[in-house]
Amino acid sequence: MKTLLIVNPAAGHGLGRKTFARLETRLRTEIPGLEVRFSEHAGHSVDLGREAARGAYDRILCLGGDGTPYEVINGLYADGRPARLPEIGQIPAGTGNSFLRDFGIETPEQALEAIFAGRRRKADLVEFDSQESQPIANLGADEGRILSDAASEHQRVQHAQGPSKRTDPFPGLIADSRTARPLQRHGHRPSL
Repeated sequence: MKTLLIVNPAAGHGLGRKTFARLETRLRTEIPGLEVRFSEHAGHSVDLGREAARGAYDRILCLGGDGTPYEVINGLYADGRPARLPEIGQIPAGTGNSFLRDFGIETPEQALEAIFAGRRRKADLVEFDSQESQPIANLGADEGRILSDAASEHQRVQHAQGPSKRTDPFPGLIADSRTARPLQRHGHRPSL
């Protein structure tokens, strides 16, 4: 399985760098041929995700906080749906790590055990856009939180620029995590 690991060394005030150093030997032993890339600045993981979309990876692992997979996924879908849909995995090394906590994973070691055991969880990929920015893809286990984020963005844009072209705050939102239906636009649910 062709695997790319994207490491955010600055996540968690340097915890990303320390976590990778602690786990590197095990990762390279368990995943032969593992390719590793480091984000070098804020937003760089978007570029790494865009490159990964062209790299035909079977699996992309993100070591960092919640923002790392967020950026990687936005990069993957920056030019539309990628030709190859990789599994997305996360190894927590941020300050919050709220996404994985929703799945009962608290530590990098627990995340590795789930990855190496082949455990997968479906999560919806939701995309929304505002008048002032490019589309934003969000990965979520809880549609209530995503809807709240989307509504907040919609209200912010409405307030800043007056009425937007779309008055529905959820114009393309058809994801329902209770029934595990993905957003039809991309038809992809990354696995964890």
